[in-house]
Amino acid sequence: MFGNNISQSNKAMTASIAIIAYAIMVAIYLSPAEVQYKISFPVLSLALFSFLLLPVPMSLAMLFSAFGDMAGAAGNFMLQLGFFAATHNCCCS
Repeated sequence: MFGNNISQSNKAMTASIAIIAYAIMVAIYLSPAEVQYKISFPVLSLALFSFLLLPVPMSLAMLFSAFGDMAGAAGNFMLQLGFFAATHNCCCS
């Protein structure tokens, strides 16, 4: 269904690597270290891997959501709102 150009074994390998990357990003997010924009790391890692496994609109929605998290961490509410609106448009199209 998704990832038509990838064999089943490569899909499983890609998904496994994505899960490991996500777990590492969650660990960074939960760590007490001061890392700028770390709130967006877990979603950003999944968004990048999703381009290999999911339809493009869903991948773009995840990417825009990560950018919205970054904008919110930077304190720019209007940009954050714009990215989340773009996320909603990708999900509804």
